[in-house]
Amino acid sequence: MGYDGHCTLKVAESERRALALQANRLLAENRRYLEQSGIPVEIVSGSGTFTYRFAAEVEGLTEIQAGTYLLMDTAFQEHGVREFECALSVLATVISRPAYPGGENMAIVDTGRKSLSPQLGNPEIKSPAGAYVRSLSDEHGRVILENEAQDLQVGDKVELWVRDANGTINQFDRFYVLREGILEAVWAIPLCGQST
Repeated sequence: MGYDGHCTLKVAESERRALALQANRLLAENRRYLEQSGIPVEIVSGSGTFTYRFAAEVEGLTEIQAGTYLLMDTAFQEHGVREFECALSVLATVISRPAYPGGENMAIVDTGRKSLSPQLGNPEIKSPAGAYVRSLSDEHGRVILENEAQDLQVGDKVELWVRDANGTINQFDRFYVLREGILEAVWAIPLCGQST
């Protein structure tokens, strides 16, 4: 098993293919060395969501570890993996509309760093249109409202696209699975807060 983590956010998108091919060919080559020494290797697992398309070209890999593609996040899309749509969002509730000078176009939501991983940056607003996340504290988010989003009131919902799926999923104990706005399933997330 191998992971070409050095081919993710640490390199330019233009360099990713060559580095991923090199790393995954080395992994497949190690299989040959083990088998020549009499150690059977049934599975050669490598790559990830950033490099799956390049690793698929490497003869000898039997499994690709592209997990984030399933739900996708905005960081992957921003850094070159654009063939999958984002499917993971978090629903926040407006808990305050500050009235102090300079806070008129702000909403405070009940979702912060303890529920949305900020490791790769702030989440993006899916809806309503015309809003963006200015900052996250531990339990709250500050959302700047523009255009029609200025009508948000306490109790209204704000849907946030997740920026870092891996770090965010670990904070919750269930997925609510929607298709065209209809709840189809609730899936448990085992070991909430205990996985990496």
